[in-house]
Amino acid sequence: MEEILNEIEKNYSKITYLCLEHFKNKKLLSNNIKEFLLNYSNYDRYLNDMANIIYNQYESSIDEVYKEVCNYFNEEYDNKYLYEYRLKRVINQDPKVYLQLDEDIGKNALKKLEDRINLIYQSTYYKKNKEKINKDLFELVNELKLVQKALGR
Repeated sequence: MEEILNEIEKNYSKITYLCLEHFKNKKLLSNNIKEFLLNYSNYDRYLNDMANIIYNQYESSIDEVYKEVCNYFNEEYDNKYLYEYRLKRVINQDPKVYLQLDEDIGKNALKKLEDRINLIYQSTYYKKNKEKINKDLFELVNELKLVQKALGR
């Protein structure tokens, strides 16, 4: 781990180094350091307490830190881990619930869900694996369209 930290400190942003140091201090880095660091969900889960530093002090984001780590490992940023993270954030949502909300709030919530789905559709990983994974979003997108129609969008 020290080798990775030294390399990150020398060649990447200070905030990326601080985030990895944070992982180390929390004793989150086990035997398979690379797999842990490439799993995007870990950044969302374990860097919450650093959000103020990341966003305000360094004007950065978890995405930027993750991109640098992927770069360090010579891995594609738009990968299976990022896809799974994004999918998890949308797949259990039920667009029909938005019909019960105030019209403006419902439309805004639907727009946010639609944006998240579009982000998945535009991802390189999704495009390369569309045949295998398209079924994940199919039902959700159909429901979203029906609810949008009901709300006059």
